[in-house]
Amino acid sequence: MIGAVLTAAMGRVGRTLARAATLAAGVAGLVWLAFRRGRRDAQAEETLRRANARITALKTARDIHHDLQDADRNDLHRRADRWMRD
Repeated sequence: MIGAVLTAAMGRVGRTLARAATLAAGVAGLVWLAFRRGRRDAQAEETLRRANARITALKTARDIHHDLQDADRNDLHRRADRWMRD
């Protein structure tokens, strides 16, 4: 009689522990997936930010190059004097 009660109690404890372990593994898996997705999204955002900064720098360089190509010699000399003074 006592053996049957102990066996039943141990069976319940084992099932409870199995459920708790399954729940803990599920929560850990969700946390890992959220962390992984957050890291991937952050890397994609950083890549996009760098690409946009590069595009802006290239456009600025292009505009400066065109301004210098279109400027006459006196304007270039005046700009150089102002740049050296500052």
